[in-house]
Amino acid sequence: MSKITPMTDPDEIRRMLQPKDTGTSIEAVSTWSLVLHCTKCNLQTSGIYTETGDITRRCPACKSILMYCPACHNLTSATERFNILSCDKCKTDFVTKSTIEYLASRDRESREIVLSGIRATGKLHLGNFLGAVQRFVEYERGDNLCMYFVADWHTLTTCDDPREISTNSIAIASDYLAAGLNPERSIIYTQSSVPELAELALYLSMFQSKNQLEDLPTLKDMVRDRRFISMGHLFYPVLMAADILGPRATVIPVGSDQVPNV
Repeated sequence: MSKITPMTDPDEIRRMLQPKDTGTSIEAVSTWSLVLHCTKCNLQTSGIYTETGDITRRCPACKSILMYCPACHNLTSATERFNILSCDKCKTDFVTKSTIEYLASRDRESREIVLSGIRATGKLHLGNFLGAVQRFVEYERGDNLCMYFVADWHTLTTCDDPREISTNSIAIASDYLAAGLNPERSIIYTQSSVPELAELALYLSMFQSKNQLEDLPTLKDMVRDRRFISMGHLFYPVLMAADILGPRATVIPVGSDQVPNV
């Protein structure tokens, strides 16, 4: 997700598009005709306001938000989900102030914040479905805020091919949807799309004892089997803690092998 902000206010878009050093007044710029392109409908339009006092224009046909995308520099339409704007042209996702306000309100209103993830080691199999994803779908029922991610960073401990991890991440996200997860009810994302998690993990590592990490059953098994142990293996539970503490999750469905880490 991008931290740069798209423009939805027509006057801001006009001022941004105004040629430099023309001496044109702001009042004059506000009268310029603005034509945007709805990618969904393939329609050139000035847009319409759907509510009184609204400053965001929408496509008159499909009611999509019309905006200026700072990533691809197009006047185009956007898809809005969880108050995250996604450019229909270049597919860039934008986190805005309203996104944060929306998630905070969902946080306050939700009974539980459910968080879980699956490593990007390949497509989901029957065991994944019966042991994890089936429960994910059940948690969607009610007023829970559900967040399910693909643990692509964790996968680096066993796979060093970024293209394979990327391909597997897409496959797992597709399998999430095929298994019944509703993207309108759950937030589905990759671990690496939230770089703040790595920063939080770094801070947590300053307070975490190395001896405690070395005492975990998984690491002891690796030492006994004389397998290669990277810093990623040692750091694994700390990154898990960041995954959980970042969104302040209250319910963390995990397999029995991950209970000591949690």
